[in-house]
Amino acid sequence: MTVARRLLMREPRLRNVRGVGIAACWAICVTVVAELGLTVGAWQITLAGESVLTGTELSAGDVVLLAAVVMWALGSLAAAVLFIVWLLRARENSEFLCDGKHSYARAWGGVGWFVPVAALWVPGRFVQQVAAASDPRIGARDAWIQNVKDSTVSVWWGFWIISFVANFLSVRVSGGSGDVLGVGALLLLTISTVTGGLAGVFAVLVIRMINRRQSARNPVPWWHAPA
Repeated sequence: MTVARRLLMREPRLRNVRGVGIAACWAICVTVVAELGLTVGAWQITLAGESVLTGTELSAGDVVLLAAVVMWALGSLAAAVLFIVWLLRARENSEFLCDGKHSYARAWGGVGWFVPVAALWVPGRFVQQVAAASDPRIGARDAWIQNVKDSTVSVWWGFWIISFVANFLSVRVSGGSGDVLGVGALLLLTISTVTGGLAGVFAVLVIRMINRRQSARNPVPWWHAPA
């Protein structure tokens, strides 16, 4: 038997989600702090009435804003990659621990965030079903997870949607007219930042909750669990 054949036939096992989950939590925290810095910098610049780097020297607001932009870009990229990697591993574990039927294939845990319109509900439902299938209170066999709702996941997803919509409207209101934003755009940006920060807090809680649930279950495949 070839090595490739043996690899294809290897026994399913639980994936380690703790390390990547912790890394995702830290990246989310960095992103939240950076978004706060972006908003504070935008308010300072707008109240001062001048754009970034229009003077001969950097102002305090310029420094805060530029540092926040770099932190946000790096933090957002890291948070997105780490969260998706964690989510796909957690989904694989949930299929190992519970035979509940998921509504979406594993690939939707990654691509679902980038599909227009579908991104408004697919990731939230995807995570809900991973959380349900990971819950030790739900049996390993003949489990029904389609309509199970977890309040922590629901609150996280609600804040995420509000933040996304507010940020989209902020960009539309500003019209891409420059660094100095109008009061309306800034208020929308502030709403996006606050709700995005809350979404970040609940995202960390969701990661910790699902990891804890999976650790609490009997670490055997569902097909070996007692009927």
